[in-house]
Amino acid sequence: LKTQHLVNRFTGHSGRVRGFYYPDHNAPQSWKNRFFSFSDDRSVILYELDIERSVCCIFSHSTQIEAVKWIVEQDYLIVLCVDGSVSIWELETGELEQRV
Repeated sequence: LKTQHLVNRFTGHSGRVRGFYYPDHNAPQSWKNRFFSFSDDRSVILYELDIERSVCCIFSHSTQIEAVKWIVEQDYLIVLCVDGSVSIWELETGELEQRV
């Protein structure tokens, strides 16, 4: 921040970015260089800092996303939408495990 030099710009969302999620200190080392962003376009994108690009995109949420939580031990992403629905995604395969 001292130099105000842009290091990288991550793209992929077509709507305004609403938030970010970064793994906590319990995450395996291999996941510590990754983060998620979620947007008004109802998508969640996983980015990897080492390669400076997205590695997983999830675009099929019914309404705007309110929050995400990463369960690192099981490699699940939990997505809460404003309509109260919750989606559970398995990140290794990108498959929707359950929606309630």
